[in-house]
Amino acid sequence: THSALALGLVGLMKFLPTLFLSIPAGHAIETMNRRTILWVSQLPVIAGCLGLALLSWTQGPVWLMYAFLLLIGIAMAVSLPARSAFFPQILRPGAMQNAVTWNHVSRQSGTIIGPLLGGLSVAVTGGALTAYLSCAFLGLIFIVLVAAIPYRHVPKKSEPVSLSSLLAGARFVWKTPILLSTMTVDMFAVLFGGAYALLPMFTKDILHAGPIVLGILRLAPAVGALVMSMVLTRLKPMRNAGRTLLLSVAAFGVSMIFFGYSTNVFFSFAMLVASGATDAVSVVIRHTLLQSRTPSSLLGRVYGVMNIFGMSSNELGEVESGLVAALIGPVLAVASGGIGSIVVVIAAAKIWPELLRLKSLHTEKEAAAALDERRNS
Repeated sequence: THSALALGLVGLMKFLPTLFLSIPAGHAIETMNRRTILWVSQLPVIAGCLGLALLSWTQGPVWLMYAFLLLIGIAMAVSLPARSAFFPQILRPGAMQNAVTWNHVSRQSGTIIGPLLGGLSVAVTGGALTAYLSCAFLGLIFIVLVAAIPYRHVPKKSEPVSLSSLLAGARFVWKTPILLSTMTVDMFAVLFGGAYALLPMFTKDILHAGPIVLGILRLAPAVGALVMSMVLTRLKPMRNAGRTLLLSVAAFGVSMIFFGYSTNVFFSFAMLVASGATDAVSVVIRHTLLQSRTPSSLLGRVYGVMNIFGMSSNELGEVESGLVAALIGPVLAVASGGIGSIVVVIAAAKIWPELLRLKSLHTEKEAAAALDERRNS
């Protein structure tokens, strides 16, 4: 379409289902078989990929592509909280931080390998048909692998659906300063500091490079996140988790400031790698805290809240970057966003001093209580 708006609408198809469905899906997940939800929710994803393959083959209408993207977005809005809530039910005690880190490794590996394979498929075949069919085939493999996970569902009493029950996860986050502070810091730091939506403009107008460099720059944050995640799997559990989180977010802001003013491709790549690495640290801390400190009866709904926070920062952050860049230019937009991330860290340390005092991601009392509750449930 050669339209930036058309590309932006792709992100909107992901954001809208997450905004409206994450909390209701989280409520349902807490009583239903989470493994079943995982593989059933993959069926609309496969159907959407097959639909996109058909449209690619027949050169079908663009509006119908958005319909299939929306179908995939709806399925993922259900699948993501189900997958996150499934984690603690299949892990042994004490393995959460390491498991969350390895999960981040797999996601970042996919972020690197997926676009490379997709682009190679388009280049070799001259179209996207093979890429979409491959996605559908991998969806089937996902179903087989999930079905093979040893898991016994213990039915729980269903809580009546009401506005109060739907908002229970949001109330829990609001009353738990550690979770509220970590989610808020991440949301506003990425909202202000994210510059990934402006990469095409930086590549063309500031670095004076072409599409190959753009592709490499897009991969850079995932490379940094993957390397850092691998490092974290080899380290001992964190002893000053709160301070580490705030320092990592501040470092993310600094890397964005340097990237904004960079005119060298190699230095820009290095700063994007650094942004991905620092973000990986905060991701591991946030998810481990959520898993270890949320009761099993609320885990699905709390993850629904986290998904809304995450999608708001990523998708709305792209809108914010575009609007600010249109007003003051891309360099100042990115640099000011990095400064904004640092300001967020300072504000969080003042508002939530308990975040600075946070030592271990698992206190013995909280870990034992969560384990007892999950065994009883």
